[in-house]
Amino acid sequence: MTYSCQLKSLPILIGFVFIRVLSFSQGVNAYARVASISGASLTVSNVNQTYDTFDGGDRVIVLQMQDDVLGNTSNSDAFGGLGAINNAGVYEVATIASLTTYSGSPNTITLQQPLTATFNTCANCRVQIITYPNLGTPDYTTTGNMQPLAWDGEKGGVLAFEVTGTLFLGHNITANSMGFRGGNRSSNWGGPSCEISVYRTSSANYATKGESIFLNTDVNYTAGRARMLNGGGGGSSHNGGGGGGGNYTAGGQGGPGWSSSGCLPGSGGLGGLALSGYISPNRIYLGGGGGGGQQNNSVGTIGGNGGGIIMIRAARLESIGNAKILANGASCTNSGNDGAGGGGAGGSILLEIPEFITYPSRTLQISASGGNGGSVNNTGLHAGGGGGGQGTIIFTGALPTGDVSYSTSAGTGGCNILNCSSRADSGEGVDNMGVLSGMPSFLDLEWLEFNVSAGSGNAVKLDWKVKAEIEASYFTVERSFDLQQWQHELSIPAIPTSQDIESYTVQIPKMGYGRSTYYRIHRTDVGGGLSTSPLRSYAASLSDGLIKNPYPNPASDYLDIIVIGENVNINLLSVDGKLIERFSATGNFRLEVSNYGAGVYFLECTSGATREMYRVIFE
Repeated sequence: MTYSCQLKSLPILIGFVFIRVLSFSQGVNAYARVASISGASLTVSNVNQTYDTFDGGDRVIVLQMQDDVLGNTSNSDAFGGLGAINNAGVYEVATIASLTTYSGSPNTITLQQPLTATFNTCANCRVQIITYPNLGTPDYTTTGNMQPLAWDGEKGGVLAFEVTGTLFLGHNITANSMGFRGGNRSSNWGGPSCEISVYRTSSANYATKGESIFLNTDVNYTAGRARMLNGGGGGSSHNGGGGGGGNYTAGGQGGPGWSSSGCLPGSGGLGGLALSGYISPNRIYLGGGGGGGQQNNSVGTIGGNGGGIIMIRAARLESIGNAKILANGASCTNSGNDGAGGGGAGGSILLEIPEFITYPSRTLQISASGGNGGSVNNTGLHAGGGGGGQGTIIFTGALPTGDVSYSTSAGTGGCNILNCSSRADSGEGVDNMGVLSGMPSFLDLEWLEFNVSAGSGNAVKLDWKVKAEIEASYFTVERSFDLQQWQHELSIPAIPTSQDIESYTVQIPKMGYGRSTYYRIHRTDVGGGLSTSPLRSYAASLSDGLIKNPYPNPASDYLDIIVIGENVNINLLSVDGKLIERFSATGNFRLEVSNYGAGVYFLECTSGATREMYRVIFE
């Protein structure tokens, strides 16, 4: 008989082959383990190119999945603590210069330049390289649900892509249960009740620990109550529940086990560690796996897998179909009169998206929550599994508004008995502790900072900082209303400096009142190389505009426009900038939407030298 864990949210979706353009597909990335690094050369193995391929000129992400970070190794509750975090979770974006292959699969990948960060490829470490495709020309509309290859101990667990323009999201992007794997249940063994002193062991009589940011190679550390860093501990004798995995917050301790009311907290596995002190836009983790349950009647259950990692960079995201972006940990199946597994921790979601557009009928749900521990389905007191800890959701800009929901809740501890008069511990932290906003760009690390804000008078201020490792020649500032047509605003020479960081500030006139205007900067180097900043958006105050925000938007019957400027001309433009109709308007103006087809349009408002753009949708 086989027992498994169930996802807290969506079931795993079956996928098809990916060839750059998605069609009923689930994958967008290729993966490989990085076995060694020498300069710009990476020796790779365990290559998976089911959904994408490694090719010269491709952008890639190199990510330290696990590192040699184990601290205390004593047989005590201190086992599995963190030593030094080293490079666990660190990643860097790079570009492939060339590669060599064997039987059609790459075995050496050479980057255009050596990696800036240090990556460890030791026996207790895992580093992987992942393709980072650019979808769309420049916009991209999803055609099917997406999810990564599941983490298998060598590679996977990460879904990453960018869209230069708008990501029209009509499907789900999920990394549920794709992270660090849950621990196994024990063999059948009815040892002493409330055995609390076995924290690390190789014995199969005890359930195994969940997987974590440390690659365990010592069989004597495999099982027992102690956590393995952010992996939950296994249940002890007898019938102890597994501990929940940890990520942004810690996992919960497993239930105490059979006849354990007199020796609380009992024989349950300890919850995985919280990594919140180390999480940043440049350092992220898979959710920790939950520990397995201890059994003597063949009805214990395994620990839940943690959530995976989702990394998306786009100029704008527009939900067109109640879409979801999920990296939840797995909730565990209930046990009988044995110990249940602990829930997996939520994973990590990084969104470098300046603008989110949703509507009441086309919402967006974002979640990186912990899975629930399994419950006991028996009238006798045994042990539920601990709840998984919260994952993290990182926004580079402000928290999105409108019909967008985001959550990082901890998993609930399972019931220790059928009537649920007692429970294992839930994962730690108040809801949404793992939601972070206003963070710096993370997918172009040479651009240390780029901000757009109100300047003096009628101006917009642009501030940016870049690494000074490459000698820059000049910077070019561009602006766009639709992310397709870009207008050159100014060019400035680079400032010679001996510092490690170059800082710049410019101001340009405001445009596009009441709607977002997009900005980007090109850095041209002395040798001719070109690097482009992340996109930033800025919406000038409506109080300074020629019209008030058109309403309703989207519009199905009519669009009301209140003109507050003088001598205002209004042009209705198609999404590609072609003139459809021209109006002269004063006061209140109503535009009959039924005269035009459904789609995205722009209102170009001009008065003298002032020009404003407003994006509207006709349904």
